[in-house]
Amino acid sequence: MMKKMRWLYCLMTTVCAPVAVCGELGDNAAQWFSDTVNAENTLSVNFTKQRIHFKGCNQKEYQLAFSKQLTSVFALEASMHYDKGELNFGALSQKVTSQAYEITSWWTIDALRFGVSHKVRTSLKMSSPMTEQLSLPTSQSVGFHVELPGMKEAHSMSVSLSRENWQASITNNQTWQEIEDNQINLQYAIAF
Repeated sequence: MMKKMRWLYCLMTTVCAPVAVCGELGDNAAQWFSDTVNAENTLSVNFTKQRIHFKGCNQKEYQLAFSKQLTSVFALEASMHYDKGELNFGALSQKVTSQAYEITSWWTIDALRFGVSHKVRTSLKMSSPMTEQLSLPTSQSVGFHVELPGMKEAHSMSVSLSRENWQASITNNQTWQEIEDNQINLQYAIAF
């Protein structure tokens, strides 16, 4: 027991001595980081729920999004998604659930915004009363985004290039193992 106490004392002395010497430097660094990250910027949190419901169909989408303006030029956005759908037409009923998360970094230069995103679908499952639950292929996507002003002040335009890669599990007995989907999206928005 004494041997363990000496060993713990030696370890604490070794770890704490440099910290005591560098304490002021560490405090200054922590203060600088706190001032830089929190300078007039707050963390924005948004929760949205969408629902489609009619006879035989019930679909819900949940999204929890975080946004933080770290500097005047750089912002970081992250979101978590959970989707759940159910079709019920007698013997043709099925349920599908999906989970995903996405991280996007944004750089603002004058009136232009540039973004790079990475989205990962971690779970995609389907079940039916006549079959066992299936784990469908999951995906990862990378996107490059540009947002620019439109023809008027209330207008905006965005261009996105994305590549989604679907990876099948060997246990699903699909005829394919990997598929890629490339997309170009052009959007012109008008605020009223």
